Amino acid sequence: MTKILVLYDTWMMADAEDMWRVSFHEAIGDELSDHEFVYVENTAGSYKWSTDVADGVKEAYGNPDVIKKAIHTCEVVVSGYAPFTSEVMEASPSLRVIGISRGGPVNVDQGAAT
Repeated sequence: MTKILVLYDTWMMADAEDMWRVSFHEAIGDELSDHEFVYVENTAGSYKWSTDVADGVKEAYGNPDVIKKAIHTCEVVVSGYAPFTSEVMEASPSLRVIGISRGGPVNVDQGAAT
């Protein structure tokens, strides 16, 4: 069973969690139960949407400490704006995939991810 962390952004869309749930249900259908989904709100933190690069990311929003706790045992994570720095990615030794739902994954340290 694949453990998937969904970091949803209610600051962008009030019903963001529901949007993700519906999207996964429509995409995966009956096989949804083959995966463990963990839904966590991407809350405010030290990253507050800047076009300046910090820790290999930009245009990121969120609290790395909260993300590190949530991502710890996940193989897959999807988000829109959460900061995926090398430190955040290292918090989950089993992490294999980071999916970003917006155009341009600039909130992921791509050098650290590959």
